[in-house]
Amino acid sequence: MAAVLRGSIDVQAIIAKLAESAAKGNTRAAELLLDRALPTLRPVAEAVELPGLKDAATLTAKAERIVELAAEGKVSPDVATALLGAIGTLAKAIEIDELMRRIEALEEDHAPPK
Repeated sequence: MAAVLRGSIDVQAIIAKLAESAAKGNTRAAELLLDRALPTLRPVAEAVELPGLKDAATLTAKAERIVELAAEGKVSPDVATALLGAIGTLAKAIEIDELMRRIEALEEDHAPPK
């Protein structure tokens, strides 16, 4: 049903009519065109320099350094939050890998002899 309805609509003619109306000052037509034709702009964080982060040996030390950089105003709070979230995700992945290694070792130790 929906496919039949879509097939019967002359999309090009509708778009052309909206464009014509928008060009004549119809702000609703312009809004419809822009809302549907252009993607919503989303903020994009710029690359930032994070002094001392590479020298931090552990994930905890890296997180502490990010908090310090944010407190010093060298990194914006939203960038710091994103970086700390990435560190949290990485920590979970490392934890899962370690648990998998431990489970595999236990299974090997308790496996029946072949």
